[in-house]
Amino acid sequence: MYKEKFGANRLAQMLPYMEKTFAEVGLKYSLGGLTGSTMASHRLSEWAREEYGLDKQDRLMTEMFDAYFCNEKFLGDHDVLVEAATKAGLPSDKAREILEVEGNYIHEVETGVQQERQMRVSGVPFFVFHPAAKDKGQRPITLSGAQPAD
Repeated sequence: MYKEKFGANRLAQMLPYMEKTFAEVGLKYSLGGLTGSTMASHRLSEWAREEYGLDKQDRLMTEMFDAYFCNEKFLGDHDVLVEAATKAGLPSDKAREILEVEGNYIHEVETGVQQERQMRVSGVPFFVFHPAAKDKGQRPITLSGAQPAD
């Protein structure tokens, strides 16, 4: 899938960089896991944000990224997602309930996708910085892709 998405030459450039970047923080980077629909992971993420807040959503996302990029686990597997939720401090029984009904949080995910298309989001990560309330009339600032730390 990644060859088709990025091309063989670009992928050959990306992989060593990603492996080095992950190694610098003590993680193994791998693209050996299964790929497929990630809708279930997006629905679970929306649930975490709505029910438990942004901090829990962030912890869940970190666990899901670790499962996929470091441990080659498939993010379409409900057991993998429930394990990530549990590691993030979310109730596993509620996470499983959300995942068992395909329609749960689908509207929230689709609404988010529509908003992202309107902002012309084409990759991740993507950051939106909204101006302070006192700066009415100013447009949000957006950054796409990984940015240098400085």
